[in-house]
Amino acid sequence: MKRLNIQCIKHAHFENEGFIAEWIKRKDHQLNSTHIWLDEPFPLPDSIDGLIIMGGPMSVNDEEQYHWLKEEKQFIAQVIQKKIPVLGICLGAQLIANVLGAQVLKAPQKEIGWWPITTFPSNYWETNKILTTFLWHGETFTLPKNATLLASSEAIAHQGFSYGEKVVGIQFHPEVTPEGIKNLIQNCCSDLTQGKFIQTADEMFSNKSFFEDNKKLLFALLEKLFK
Repeated sequence: MKRLNIQCIKHAHFENEGFIAEWIKRKDHQLNSTHIWLDEPFPLPDSIDGLIIMGGPMSVNDEEQYHWLKEEKQFIAQVIQKKIPVLGICLGAQLIANVLGAQVLKAPQKEIGWWPITTFPSNYWETNKILTTFLWHGETFTLPKNATLLASSEAIAHQGFSYGEKVVGIQFHPEVTPEGIKNLIQNCCSDLTQGKFIQTADEMFSNKSFFEDNKKLLFALLEKLFK
């Protein structure tokens, strides 16, 4: 199997690759990161075999506040045009959707914590199923033109999509580890207001049984996308 050079864009110091890093290590692929808040440069698109775009507390619409957003969107567009595999998670999915011409807007309600989503049959996982997964977001996206819906939840219709054969965006976090949840709670605690789909910190930490199913879905997705 070819050893892939996978680039990861990270938007905040407390965000990490979680179980993605475990999969990459198992496959003996190369993982490099662009820490965007440090103004680190993007690699040349032709120098990478895959791109993973992580989450972050900002909005894709905050271009005046975050000067690097325009350049990041241009980079993502170049990678997609070159048909290099791309996975976006949460903010990463919203960035891909925006690059593909969709809108990113305030969600009807925030989703924070462990909540069920329905995954639809696709090239990336097997059949319809209910997966309890981790979410932390207050925005959503319209479905890009020619994209295929991959998942929905009670609160948010668009939880994931694929575009062509090499681009996937997911709003949920199958990569998250207990450490990742702890980091989010410590750094984004202002999001933990009252809401139908907002759990408390104690509720988030009480659900340790969900990690394995999420990791299984994540690894299946990575296997199909980065091959």
